[in-house]
Amino acid sequence: MGLPITTTHSLSALSPVKFTYKFNKEEKLTSTLNLFNNGFGYYNHEAFKNFHDAALSKKNCLILTNNKPLKDVFESDSKQIDIGTVAGCVYLKTPTGKYFTTYLNGLYIGGIGQRSFINVVPISNNTVELKTSKTQFIQIDKEYPYTAKVSEEILDGDDLVRQRFELDYKDGLVSLKTLTQEGYRYLSYGVDQTVRAVGLMLNETVVNSYLFIPEFVTENGLHHDFDAKTSEVKYFNELTAFANRYNLNIKDEQESDTNLLISCTTTDIALSASVAANIALTKTNFSSTGSYSTKRST
Repeated sequence: MGLPITTTHSLSALSPVKFTYKFNKEEKLTSTLNLFNNGFGYYNHEAFKNFHDAALSKKNCLILTNNKPLKDVFESDSKQIDIGTVAGCVYLKTPTGKYFTTYLNGLYIGGIGQRSFINVVPISNNTVELKTSKTQFIQIDKEYPYTAKVSEEILDGDDLVRQRFELDYKDGLVSLKTLTQEGYRYLSYGVDQTVRAVGLMLNETVVNSYLFIPEFVTENGLHHDFDAKTSEVKYFNELTAFANRYNLNIKDEQESDTNLLISCTTTDIALSASVAANIALTKTNFSSTGSYSTKRST
């Protein structure tokens, strides 16, 4: 029996772990431009309305705002990115409440099968693949009537389109369109409750129902870019409750107003049309309930 081989390294050979985060130095303040007939104009900034206190010297300007929501101070460029562009997990059901179900690898509406847990995997733009497990995908048959099934078959080349769908999420409804030999068709169902890619809209006429209600297991999307707000977040701390013992699910989120301390150099105000300012949140050890923030609440 040979001895195990071990490899050692000196501490000097280790590299430190570096963490970085992106930030923007040019967030815009919410403002209104006021113009006069003589050509004079000025910006009225929401942050400076009814300010609490101010101090001005030859070098610096300090302004303490009153208590206000952060979202009123900054212009928001946040936008919602829906599922399809980002990943997510859903159960799909009809407007009558019948779920997508799986039975013997077939896809149905309702029936005795197991409710289908669908993992939406984005490919590009709104094109997605639909996984029901680590190795199984929702695919459609190559020939008409393009019956949907759950399969571990590996598709490539021209066949790959049979497991790729264009997902559209709008007004709380989901549709899934895929390319067949007869053109694009939606996943839909008929009187036999079997899911097939035969859904079609001709002008205002819907051929087979193809709009489904998503029941989200994850979030339905995410907010991208800058969305200013200050929130007081409470997490579950029910140690005796199994469901939330090991996760970081949020129990409650409440937006809170805050005072801001704004500072800039006085010379910049006199010489430039735009001024770089530092804005800092003022801190407090009190929560919105009036108790010390260290107090635990369940």
